[in-house]
Amino acid sequence: MVKRTSQLITLIATAAISLGLLVGGVTLGLADTSDPNWAGTDPIQISIQSPPAAKQGDLTVDGNDQVVASWIEANNEGERYLYEARSQGGLSAPQVITDVTTYSEPDVMAYGDRSFVAWVASSHALRETEIGTDQIRTVNSADDIAPSVQPALVGAADKLHLFFAAEASYNIPDIYYSSRDLTGDWAEPRQIYTHTAPLGASWPAAAIEPDGSALHLVWEENDHHTTTWIRYMRGIVGADTVTWTDPITLSTGVNPLLPDLAIASDGTLHATWGERIGTAGDDTYYVRYARKPAGEDWSAPVRIDPRTVATNQNSPTYVDPRLALHEADGETTVCVAWHGFREGDERTEETLVNCSDDGGASWESATENLSRTDLRASIHPAPAFDSTGKLHVVWQERENAEAGYKIYYAHALSQIFLPLIMRSN
Repeated sequence: MVKRTSQLITLIATAAISLGLLVGGVTLGLADTSDPNWAGTDPIQISIQSPPAAKQGDLTVDGNDQVVASWIEANNEGERYLYEARSQGGLSAPQVITDVTTYSEPDVMAYGDRSFVAWVASSHALRETEIGTDQIRTVNSADDIAPSVQPALVGAADKLHLFFAAEASYNIPDIYYSSRDLTGDWAEPRQIYTHTAPLGASWPAAAIEPDGSALHLVWEENDHHTTTWIRYMRGIVGADTVTWTDPITLSTGVNPLLPDLAIASDGTLHATWGERIGTAGDDTYYVRYARKPAGEDWSAPVRIDPRTVATNQNSPTYVDPRLALHEADGETTVCVAWHGFREGDERTEETLVNCSDDGGASWESATENLSRTDLRASIHPAPAFDSTGKLHVVWQERENAEAGYKIYYAHALSQIFLPLIMRSN
């Protein structure tokens, strides 16, 4: 049950990057690839340790257009800390918030001009803090929380909501939920979905209505690694409780996995997930996308790229696409980022992105490659838009199979819609 495999995960770090960073950057110089080059700044390393042991980057943009990235990192002594850093026209040095005692994948989320990060603190507790403060809150659980599973954190209407997978028995996870007011403590988590497949329910991803009136949740359900489903349900937020609808299945195909979810200001939901084709050791992946306008049904899932990607069989062994939305002048741009290598290419993963400039109705732009110049494994991208329409991405990268991972960051050069940039290549 590891969404993003990591045997070296021993530190959480958080960094803030301003929009002024690398404005004068040049476009990426890429290795030979079947995908056209992405128009963006040269990537910079934002993880701090040497030798590198940084993985699992995440990204958000707050209401002040400050970009906040999070990742997991180990120092040379194997010590684990939660870091944060701010930017004053550039990236400042990360500062320690606290030490951490278990391996965890953080989730960073913006609420207005504030940012929050949540992570697994122990087998029975999650923790959360507002970046830039010294208060750390604990979310307890009676059941075992998988430390490598990323919690899903969302917020609106002066309230935060947190979802995670936990195991009551037999290492079979279910979906749990907790909430708190912005000034309060976390409520005791409660189970909101009980698995129906033998290997359980995991990898929740969440979205919240802009007015905080409803929650939306997707997750993966697993039947002995041979058949999986992507499920969805909606929760109506009351004063003291959330009332959940019956779950439905979004996915088609035999083996969908690792969903992500986002919501636009008009209530349209956007979902993406990977789709495994073939058998273990010889599998490839498509990326699927579906949307649900407010008051309508979910669309049939489509493959946003007609070609598959593959991944290496040591680490990672899956594809986990991530969504980003930008809205302007009544139009929504939807971007999906993922990793993998194409058939016939070197067996080194690239970081890829594809965008729809008509709200997900069509996917006509070419898939772009934003990886570095040589055969480096570039995996697990996390994208986010700022208010101007500039796309920011972090990803995890290593030079070769013996080297440790670093976290890299780049952003689009222009403030116009990214698909227009792509078509100009």
